[in-house]
Amino acid sequence: MSPLGGDVLMGRKIAPEKVAALKEYTKEKVPDLKIFYKDEPLPDVWWIKVMFWLVNLVGVFSPSWKSKWMTRVSNAMGSTYMVFPTREGYSDLSDYSTYLIYRHELVHLQDARKYGVWFILSYVLFPLPFLLAGRAHWEYRGYAQNLLVRYEERGEISDASLEWIGEHYWGTLYFWMWPFKKFVKKKLECLRQDIYDGKVEGYHPDVTWWKTESSI
Repeated sequence: MSPLGGDVLMGRKIAPEKVAALKEYTKEKVPDLKIFYKDEPLPDVWWIKVMFWLVNLVGVFSPSWKSKWMTRVSNAMGSTYMVFPTREGYSDLSDYSTYLIYRHELVHLQDARKYGVWFILSYVLFPLPFLLAGRAHWEYRGYAQNLLVRYEERGEISDASLEWIGEHYWGTLYFWMWPFKKFVKKKLECLRQDIYDGKVEGYHPDVTWWKTESSI
């Protein structure tokens, strides 16, 4: 994912005790976490190299997509790796943007551990690789963290924040994973209300894309 576009909190520092709590949680849930950066040599892991080869292949046909993916998007890979665009821009976990992204990607790593092969297949292929993509569900779980961090730090979640997330569902970066704007907007509005009501909180709440009502 990329940082929450247009967020006025960019550049804000997260309180040290919150950063420490997140690190402790990570040690418990993903003790073998490894972080690397796209502007540095890749880990000597064959499937990561294959993934970046595929990105380069797509980049032949869509250089702008590749540029965005390499410079603006962070990723969870497998159940262990978290990758950020640059060390310079994303190595400080107390930075608001890095903290937010880290919490988003940590959800993916935990889901990969819990759901295994089903997470991978449904994220990429099922029920369709685009238009009705299973990754809409998994990204919804990740984006819950974007909104939670915003709420924790600001005390509110703006319509602009929902719109920015929605653009990832009906836009090209995630290959039109769910291009039905009315449905997406309703889901995000319900998620915001659930956060306000205290129904969604913590580092890994069990939110689901498949329910249309305001419910976790």
